[in-house]
Amino acid sequence: MAKQAKKKLSFEEAINRLEEIIQLTDAPVTQLEEMIALAEEGNELLRYCRSIIEQAELRIETLKQPVTSSTEQSTIDHEFTLS
Repeated sequence: MAKQAKKKLSFEEAINRLEEIIQLTDAPVTQLEEMIALAEEGNELLRYCRSIIEQAELRIETLKQPVTSSTEQSTIDHEFTLS
């Protein structure tokens, strides 16, 4: 799978493809070379999904941090009233 095509996938699409790969590698008729290619694609997708999860975790941690100054709070309040 090309890196550009992989990055266009959503998290859910990547997970679905991983599930397809698992099913294909479980099939008794899958050839060795095809299994190796599927394993490589699966590893790329797994790394891609992990990076998305790590980014999401960082965003959540940032959201959980308390606002520490009144200036920051007023900026946040102002941003919400502009929307």
